[in-house]
Amino acid sequence: PATPLESRVQATDRAVADLKQAENDRATASSSSQVDRLTDQVTDAKETLKSATRAELNERARLSTQPGRTPDEATYASAGDAIKARYAASPEEAAKLDNALKSLKVTRDADAIVQAAKLGDTPQKQVESINTNLKDAAPGVRGAALLSAVG
Repeated sequence: PATPLESRVQATDRAVADLKQAENDRATASSSSQVDRLTDQVTDAKETLKSATRAELNERARLSTQPGRTPDEATYASAGDAIKARYAASPEEAAKLDNALKSLKVTRDADAIVQAAKLGDTPQKQVESINTNLKDAAPGVRGAALLSAVG
């Protein structure tokens, strides 16, 4: 039986292959209705890749972190590097994986801003926390944090 990490590695590898296939299918589509349907498949495949990558990344980070501790960004970066290393020979696949990893980083950064704000004991302190943390955040992180705080 596969270990949890091996299962997650296999899921990521399948997701990369499925995304590549979906993009190839869309590129060779002969009608606009096929392109529309296949564009939806590409979107779904990108989400599947992001989900599989998140699971592998989290498992690698967990295995590299002492029990009872939360992985830090350096641990996540190292885990991401280990995932990307499998795709070093394929720039096209490495780029797909890199996009998923960047998206996951934005989500983690946004979640950290929202979680820090939730520690405020009054609504005013929560808003001040979000405002302070959003000032230095990248635009994508700002948008994700605001969406997360609202939702």
